[in-house]
Amino acid sequence: MESSPPGRRRSVLKLVFSIGLGAALLVLVFRGVELDRFVAAIRGVRASWLLAVVALSSAMHLIRCWRWGLIIGRVQPVPFREVVSISSVGLLALQVLPFRLGEVVRPYLLVERRGLRFGAALYTVVLERTTEIVGLAGAFTVAVLFADLPLDNLQLGDWDVSFVADGRRAIGLALTPFLLCLAAFLFLGDRIAGPVEAAAIRVHRGLGRALGGLLRSFAEGAATMRDGRFSLAILATTALAWTLNAGVFWATARAFGFDIEPLAGVVLLVVFMVGMLLPAPPLFAGVFEAFLIAGVALYGVERSDAAAYAVVSHVAQLGIVMAWALPFLWLDRLSFAAFRRFVDGLRTGEASVGEGAER
Repeated sequence: MESSPPGRRRSVLKLVFSIGLGAALLVLVFRGVELDRFVAAIRGVRASWLLAVVALSSAMHLIRCWRWGLIIGRVQPVPFREVVSISSVGLLALQVLPFRLGEVVRPYLLVERRGLRFGAALYTVVLERTTEIVGLAGAFTVAVLFADLPLDNLQLGDWDVSFVADGRRAIGLALTPFLLCLAAFLFLGDRIAGPVEAAAIRVHRGLGRALGGLLRSFAEGAATMRDGRFSLAILATTALAWTLNAGVFWATARAFGFDIEPLAGVVLLVVFMVGMLLPAPPLFAGVFEAFLIAGVALYGVERSDAAAYAVVSHVAQLGIVMAWALPFLWLDRLSFAAFRRFVDGLRTGEASVGEGAER
């Protein structure tokens, strides 16, 4: 079903706002950058290190696909090839769609292609995101305890931010609601779904039943975390994925000739991931560059060189994401137009979330 004219207008306004936000951030980020030095830094990039970036990024992507496959397998077995396809396309959608609307693409594809209940599909993504924030907290601890930090303050535009103090607050704010939600479903299970469903039915019968089905599916998925071996496997793959990701940032820095220790990759990763917790415009334009520039500035890298590092990192990441996603879009006959309609339907209440939850 097509969006109503007011719905289309809201979508256009949101898109214009997000693009404007990205443009404003880019202007702020590149203020004071010397163009000649910026271009020279990019021309001096060592291709051998960029090949290492591609290899590390691809290995990290496959490890994360494997981890998500382990989580999905506790709900319903899905072939690894299908997991890689859905993960790759979902990652591209996360880049393309504004305000993290791409997060719904993977649950949507699991419902449409594998027949999972929507609540169970949503649970797999929420659990994965929770482990990612746990990984961020672990990386932050490693960075604070073991990494050499010549400077503590990050420069984000006109703001000075403390890596240790403000980083701890940001991670705590992000981690707390995820852990509370997971703990509630882990220990209370269906006892949450019943009262919430009853209260929602008083407002809208159909919505209440759909919400109840969603919460029960989520509770069933959360119960899998009671398996110690499963939880250990998830944490181990998360640690490996974060190690590879830190290697990506360090290898990119080495491509520019920055003389920094390998643990600096952990610091750059933490700074970058804190930025990625924020609502962002399409392609994370501006946000991506701002936090990477701030990260390498901790090591005394000149602003123009830092900007070149951020741009090359962004282009490389987007290129790798597209290299993984586009073949699956073609082979599996997927369409971003269908994803967009589904996202619009979630906003307007026209998507079949309730049906998916009850499958």
